[in-house]
Amino acid sequence: MDKIIIGFSRPTKWKPFAWAIMKICNTPYDHVYIRLYSETYERNIIYQASKMIINFMGTEVFGSENIIIKEFEVLISDENKKALMQFAIDNAGKPYSWKEIVGLAWVKLCGFFGRKTENPFKEGTKEYVCSILACYILENFANEDVPGDFQNADPKTLFDYLSKLPSTPDSGSGDEDT
Repeated sequence: MDKIIIGFSRPTKWKPFAWAIMKICNTPYDHVYIRLYSETYERNIIYQASKMIINFMGTEVFGSENIIIKEFEVLISDENKKALMQFAIDNAGKPYSWKEIVGLAWVKLCGFFGRKTENPFKEGTKEYVCSILACYILENFANEDVPGDFQNADPKTLFDYLSKLPSTPDSGSGDEDT
């Protein structure tokens, strides 16, 4: 068995989009990322939907741009980790889904008025936002069953889910090797 890290962060500098997400979700974080360890390259790699694209980033650069709020370890089989890495490489470069962000805002707005609705702008696997990308990875590679339709999951929804799992202890600030 291996593991991946699902992390939650916010930018080191004030950014209006991040600020809006934190206000709407009432959280100290706006972003979800996946941290993977490559034994081949002996490096931790951040995989995420950010900066208008699905991308990889080294942990040093990521740490210079983000404040890590919390990370959760999630177990994954060696076979599924290889499949996850293949998925990550194959999907790097896909666009960030602005339509899904608008859809998530709609879901939140409706919820504020007591109305449950679905994200009207689901992109499936064509485009992603950070929380939906992380949920997709959890369901398809880590055998986790995120409740509800993960395409309605904002960062807080995913954080709350991971917080309740006994198999996902806090792994600290992300400085240790995985």
